[in-house]
Amino acid sequence: MTTMLVNDLTALSVMLTIPSSGCWVAEVDVDPSLAGVLPSGKVTLKIQEQILPCTVDPAGSGKFGEKASLRLVGGFGWMKPVLKRDYHNPAGVLSSSVFSTTAAEVGEPPPVDASPEVLPAHYVRGAGPASRVLSGRSWFVDLKGVTQVGPHIPTPASPGVTIVSYDPLTRTVQAASDEIITPGTILTDARFGVLHVRDVEQSWGEGGARATLFCSTEAVDPNPMGRLAKAVQGFVRATVQPEFLQLHKYTVVSQKPDGKLILQSKVKGPVPDVFPVSVWPGMSGVRAKVLPSSTVLVAFIDHEPIVVGFDDSTPLELSLDALKVSVGLGTFPVLMATPAFLQWITAVTTAINLLAPGSATPPVDMASTKLFAS
Repeated sequence: MTTMLVNDLTALSVMLTIPSSGCWVAEVDVDPSLAGVLPSGKVTLKIQEQILPCTVDPAGSGKFGEKASLRLVGGFGWMKPVLKRDYHNPAGVLSSSVFSTTAAEVGEPPPVDASPEVLPAHYVRGAGPASRVLSGRSWFVDLKGVTQVGPHIPTPASPGVTIVSYDPLTRTVQAASDEIITPGTILTDARFGVLHVRDVEQSWGEGGARATLFCSTEAVDPNPMGRLAKAVQGFVRATVQPEFLQLHKYTVVSQKPDGKLILQSKVKGPVPDVFPVSVWPGMSGVRAKVLPSSTVLVAFIDHEPIVVGFDDSTPLELSLDALKVSVGLGTFPVLMATPAFLQWITAVTTAINLLAPGSATPPVDMASTKLFAS
């Protein structure tokens, strides 16, 4: 018989759900006559010789008649809300710094981030569930209660795992095992070949130990999140197409004579490399020869890509087209140096210098205020 304990309290049954990404959850039934006051806060769940640190979720625990239940969560702190917080580092904020400080605020041990990402020099963590800081990264809470940032390590199935059945349509395996099966487990069977476990629903009780394993034929999950999250994401993407509702970073490859840009997406995602792309500079009349390799922001307006923003790189050339240009607090119009005007001012300067040599030399700082007509 399988040993199941919550602290020192004997459990009648356990349903353990371990998603490929996120926190694991255990629904535990205990004998109310033995339970007395149900445990709360941080506890341990013991299944056979495996001890799992976790926290009692009060929203899913309690007594009703002849039944007493506990919902235990591994990584419960990630469900707690956090306040907005700013991070600054001129060299770029490391993701591991954001993860560790957030974990400390919600009572979780520091996550293990084997490949920290360099975030912007000024990074703002939004208010909301602490787990939001992990969005976009593959992460999970292991059976020791430590958050791992990265994919599950592929591990061959234990000899104690018995394959009962397999549904090739849903790639779902029914198995029997007293030991805990985790995502990343590799199942090998002559009847279906090799499968990689993604999500696990495993139960222990009077009927023995059974597991439903949701699998994939791919060694690396391209979309490491739970089945429900994947289903919701797929529905939202099909309905809303969120990739066309946000700005995307692109790298400038080159610029055509008409000013349109050839761009390459900075990330691999739902939006492709695009060319040529029109520029909406934000103010009418401004045109620039953009520095190659600089970064621009692209919006999709009615599915048409439009450049709507630039990084702080200095452009190679900048032109301002207007009927009148005024500079300074006095808003005095600036005279454009057209070819005809340049010829006239050259003739006048030459004539004055003939009468009074050197008297018509313009100030050196005047050159910085010249505007040349296109």
